[in-house]
Amino acid sequence: MNRTTGAIAAVVALLVILIVVDRSTTRDGDSVAIVGDSITFLDQGDIQRQMAGEFSLHVSATLGITLGRSLDAAKLLAGTRPQQVVIDLGSNDALSAVPIAQATNDLHAMVAVFKGADCIHLVNINTHMVALGKGPVGVEAKQLNDEIHKMADANSAIDIIDWDKIIGDDIRAHPPKGQLTADTIHPGPVGQKLLADELDTVLHRCGRPWQFW
Repeated sequence: MNRTTGAIAAVVALLVILIVVDRSTTRDGDSVAIVGDSITFLDQGDIQRQMAGEFSLHVSATLGITLGRSLDAAKLLAGTRPQQVVIDLGSNDALSAVPIAQATNDLHAMVAVFKGADCIHLVNINTHMVALGKGPVGVEAKQLNDEIHKMADANSAIDIIDWDKIIGDDIRAHPPKGQLTADTIHPGPVGQKLLADELDTVLHRCGRPWQFW
């Protein structure tokens, strides 16, 4: 066997190993709990179309709800023993000026409810939101996002779905308001599809830092 043939054989063998490892760690069939507010509520159609065939989905999404008022729903979802969890909350805490100490405590309590999950995916807060009658809530949203990043840094089971970056990138590409939301808060059809795509990606990547296809 010459050197070139040997190198090709080694590459083929490595690819076979990677394929075997990838397929043996697939997350298809995972039980997934999703708890959210109106953003999740509007995104349910895309979520179901894109992921219901791959995951066992349990969704609780309530218009206008805060982290604290979602705890009871989270406890019910925890009873399904989800392997993965998506938490898309905190926007209404920022919009309604829930004190950051309270919102932070509620966020930690929410994550603790799902402490048995393999992966907990936190959707961060859109810092470009504007509250009706109040104005921009970027400061409040950033405070919650900072806490979300601290939690992800401290716990390998937690990762972040960077909704704030998706919105920010869209605003920079399509100033001054972007094209993903009509009211700075709620995603339209394109935004809903983008968010569902992000959820799909992180659910498949749970415990698998690689993703070959």
